Amino acid sequence: MRFGIFGAIAMLAVMAASAPRALAQPESSMAAFVGTWALDPAKTTMERAGPSGVQTRRADSFTWVFVPHGRYVDLNIYHEYPAPAPSKIMAVVTDGKFHPCAMKESCLSTPGDPKEQSFAFWQMDARMAVRIFRVRGVVTEYNAYAVSADGKTFVATSWSPQTPQYRNTQVFVRQ
Repeated sequence: MRFGIFGAIAMLAVMAASAPRALAQPESSMAAFVGTWALDPAKTTMERAGPSGVQTRRADSFTWVFVPHGRYVDLNIYHEYPAPAPSKIMAVVTDGKFHPCAMKESCLSTPGDPKEQSFAFWQMDARMAVRIFRVRGVVTEYNAYAVSADGKTFVATSWSPQTPQYRNTQVFVRQ
């Protein structure tokens, strides 16, 4: 059976979820991610909802900013950039433990009750991390984050465990 790159990433995510202590790092080593990343709409594909679903739309100025914050980093998400404040802020703690959504709105891109949401991050190496989202304790989303070797490109890929063949691949360029 062939899984391809997304199957391999999914397998890493499952392994990380089943052995969080083995993959968790004592301190964040997210230095490669730190900085401002602007969406490259021409290289981004938003197909997670499948051929008949309603796809998430991103503004051309959609931007992620990773900011050091002690032993972890904050992910500041701007639906439109620049803006006076981020649309969302999420703590990226690469300890392999599930943390509750601390926002007033959904942590996911889709609507939902943040009190029912939790997520965990694992750092795979200096330029790759994975995240698993749960709603009411059930895994609903896998994410893989990778920074290119030259540090100029960042790719965030997300998919549902129910339909891994459909995914969002967001490509960002360092600002």
